[in-house]
Amino acid sequence: MGALPKTSVAIATALSLLAYARAPRAFPYVVQDGETVAAIAERTYGRVELERVVVAANSLDARRGSIIVAGQRLELPAVGYHKVLPGDSWQSIAAARLGAERRGDVLATLNDSRPWLPPQSG
Repeated sequence: MGALPKTSVAIATALSLLAYARAPRAFPYVVQDGETVAAIAERTYGRVELERVVVAANSLDARRGSIIVAGQRLELPAVGYHKVLPGDSWQSIAAARLGAERRGDVLATLNDSRPWLPPQSG
């Protein structure tokens, strides 16, 4: 899997994070018998690696295999992109796109970075 271009940051936004959203930011999904988070991510996003988006949006534990059960309701975030500009931080992008600076930590993690490292601008 290749890394995202330096000029773009994948942003997962959930409807629950943005009450004022105009377009759908997440979609409810009910887990079917035998499904895994990886299979749901691959079917939804076309990339199994985006399982981490589903894990983060639903507060699942990625280290323990993200156990899900049939009938469980998940939020599947719509994925968008943001061009990183000089001076942007994970917190400023999170405030603009996710509604709160405190969500910068999750945003950094979803983009294979760390909250204390600035996003790379193009």
